[in-house]
Amino acid sequence: MNVRFLLIITVVTLNIRLTTLNCLAQGIGINTSGNPADSSAILDVNFNNKGMLIPRLTTTERNAISNPANSLLIFNTTIQCFQAYYAAGAIWVSISCIDNQLPGSLPDSAGYISGSNFICCPLNGISYFVPPIQNATGYVWLYSGTGVTISSFTNPVLLNFSASATSGVLTVMGTNTAGFGPVSASYAITVNHLPAAPESGIHIPSDGQIIWNWSAVSGAVGYKYNTNNNYNTAIDNGASISCTQTGLLCNNSYSLYVWAYNLCGHSAATILSQSTTASCCSPLVDSRDGQNYNIVKIGSQCWMAQNLNYGTFVPISVGGQDPPGIQKYCQSQFDVDNSACLFGGLYEWAEMLNGSSGCNGTGVPPDDNCSIPVQGICPVGWHIPSHYEWTTLEKNAGSDPAAFPYDTTTNNLYLGVDEGGNLKEAGLTHWVDPNLGATNSSGFSAIPGSMGSWNGQFILGGYGRSGYWWSSTDSGTYSAWLRSMNYDKAKVIRSKMSKTYALSVRCVKN
Repeated sequence: MNVRFLLIITVVTLNIRLTTLNCLAQGIGINTSGNPADSSAILDVNFNNKGMLIPRLTTTERNAISNPANSLLIFNTTIQCFQAYYAAGAIWVSISCIDNQLPGSLPDSAGYISGSNFICCPLNGISYFVPPIQNATGYVWLYSGTGVTISSFTNPVLLNFSASATSGVLTVMGTNTAGFGPVSASYAITVNHLPAAPESGIHIPSDGQIIWNWSAVSGAVGYKYNTNNNYNTAIDNGASISCTQTGLLCNNSYSLYVWAYNLCGHSAATILSQSTTASCCSPLVDSRDGQNYNIVKIGSQCWMAQNLNYGTFVPISVGGQDPPGIQKYCQSQFDVDNSACLFGGLYEWAEMLNGSSGCNGTGVPPDDNCSIPVQGICPVGWHIPSHYEWTTLEKNAGSDPAAFPYDTTTNNLYLGVDEGGNLKEAGLTHWVDPNLGATNSSGFSAIPGSMGSWNGQFILGGYGRSGYWWSSTDSGTYSAWLRSMNYDKAKVIRSKMSKTYALSVRCVKN
């Protein structure tokens, strides 16, 4: 009994001395040399006369493992195969089998997958393939995204991408009766969808234009628009979700078709609708005599773009104040009367005011007009512009607004740089050569109607060369403020004139 006990102690002691377990912070080393684990290993088992056994389970026992981790290793005793768990596919993959299997009996590694890596959904029957896998009798294809169905386990394989499909990676491995081969390299597939149609935004209308706005669309790379429902001729707006449409008629309804697009195609059209405003709407129809006047918006002001032509023509020798009603003079190119009134009427100060008193504003807009605007001989809703309203027009018309102060002391001067040219009608239809600097960029369309004098005659040589326009602002008892422009100047003249002269009239909207 003592001999047997001594023998057991000797064997245990010998085993302890032969097997050294080194546990250090960097890893665990199991060996007979006493060396620590290699610095790159968490576990370093080193023997030259022993092997290692991993957990051995039947298929039933393996399947009972709860939530196996990806790459978990076992030896399956049922099929005599080393297996690892592939979490993405939720399957156990045989690494190698020893149950009378010859080397290489498991499928070899798969090559690179070929097929489209950019999909526009929905799309069915997209083919993918790998070079034939050695020893494979079947193929297991796996896709990490959602909304995709795999039609078969063949090579090539067909994938169906639904409208809700998402991007993912495709992998494949060969299979045979021995198990599964290694999983292939991941093949990334980008899934895209046709963009949704944009939603209408808040548009910004004015008399002659509309600023159209719409919502941004997820997945869109750009937008196109058209005035009709034709995508092929639509204008590419890039990534911007706004565009400006100009040259429109005021007080009219307009529609715009808008599409979102990406590499897959374009959305259905969204129809945007908006009406232009009517704050300064051409033409103005004078209800008193049915005459039409073009009008133009300059800055915030709405002006007649033609000289007023209201009233009964009388020869200048008669005088505009003597007959009853509203009278006008009209001049021809020969400085004599012309009942055709091609340049509009010429009106004496009192005739223009039509019983009202003169007035002026007090400063910058909105105080540039009179507290009670002077309608005078203008149509209802319109009035004679004050001296300061003319000043506002000049500031808006050119490149030197500082040259036009809101005062009543700057007088008898050519002011500005190009304001007169920007207000004058371009060309030589009504002006004589050279009509210097005339661009009419403002749309005011000033024409040279000249003036009538107090002595019952027209100013000689003024027709075609100079235009003069009253303001509603007087300068004492006998004179009033006016504006004039000449054929040989690009500037504006601000001056005063005797109220007995007859000048052109422009009306501005209340």
